[in-house]
Amino acid sequence: MRTPPPIEWFDEFELREIDILAIHEKAEKAARDEGDYPPPYPSLIIEPLFPRVHDARLARLPPQSEHLARWLAQLIGDYGLASRVIQKLANHRILHPFLVQQIRISLSQTTDIKPGLSKLWRLIVSPSEDTLALGRLFPFGLKVPETVTEGHEALAFKVDLLAALRPSISLSQPFKSSRPDFNPSSEGEEEKSRGTRLSEVVNAELTIPGDAQVDHLVKRILAHKDSAVFAASILNELTVLLRRTGDLFGLIEKAPAGTDISVFHRPSIVPHAQNRDYENWTLIITLIWHGWQHIDSVDPVASRRFIGEWLSSEIIVLRRLGIAALNHTAEFTWHEKMEHLLNG
Repeated sequence: MRTPPPIEWFDEFELREIDILAIHEKAEKAARDEGDYPPPYPSLIIEPLFPRVHDARLARLPPQSEHLARWLAQLIGDYGLASRVIQKLANHRILHPFLVQQIRISLSQTTDIKPGLSKLWRLIVSPSEDTLALGRLFPFGLKVPETVTEGHEALAFKVDLLAALRPSISLSQPFKSSRPDFNPSSEGEEEKSRGTRLSEVVNAELTIPGDAQVDHLVKRILAHKDSAVFAASILNELTVLLRRTGDLFGLIEKAPAGTDISVFHRPSIVPHAQNRDYENWTLIITLIWHGWQHIDSVDPVASRRFIGEWLSSEIIVLRRLGIAALNHTAEFTWHEKMEHLLNG
């Protein structure tokens, strides 16, 4: 098979488009100043491959862009392409569906790509819309209704809240530099091995899109007089979200076998001053604990069921949750607690 042109060609194409857009911007300003109709938007081939998030102009690609997409997809084993695409994502641009399709085809046909790069591309072209945080908007208008336990408004709030709390993955350039020198021809041992792990290619973090707004919303929920009943009513769904968190940590290599990053993000499962809540996904634990305490006080059978489910989970943070609940419940005898702690 003929060797595809190097990724550096991409930079040349992009620089040409930057010049074209600069000329267009000047012409547009001149037209405004003269009261004339604005000039037509220039025909580009790189920009359509990486449209802005929620861009209405996400349309059919020109033939030249389709050819470029096929070329780029052949370079998924090149660190340079990874760096450039990560930078596009950081600039709030997404991949056009045609480019995504071409990368998926290359992934299915390529066997010599390093594991870290392969994991990165599978994250980027994931068919799930909420795997990546990019493009997900926090529902800033979401208000806690007066009644959260019954009625259509309460049900709508529950649905919207659970959708808003779904954790996703954010991607940025690895910590080593803002734009790492991905040179596949480098003779250095470090460069030769780069790409074996995901962290060598990208800085992947788990988050709930919304930043501080997530914390504000959870605080408003906890301040509601029926917050415990409400949290208890969605305990199953919150458990699913926490399980998803554990799976995503595994996906981004933050939770290798036998380790638990949640210890650093949430030192104490039980609410405590040492929990700074810098990582907003831990607010799921806050709501779970609040709801479980209510269930433990009114429905011992259901409380036992949740504790048993958490303790038997393969997700370590859920097992931590189960152990914390086991230590705080009065529904297990001392011998039962010891049996669970010693024998699992």
